[in-house]
Amino acid sequence: MILNFKGGKLVYYEACLNQQDATHREKYLKSYKGKLFIRNRLKSYFTG
Repeated sequence: MILNFKGGKLVYYEACLNQQDATHREKYLKSYKGKLFIRNRLKSYFTG
């Protein structure tokens, strides 16, 4: 999903059903493995 907003475009979005799941996911995405996951996910998005 791509949404325009002031200052850029939103190219990736995740939603969680509750706060606990969101907190665990956020901690994972801020870890080394999580950053690699996001990098690979965005690379596949931009290269098609």
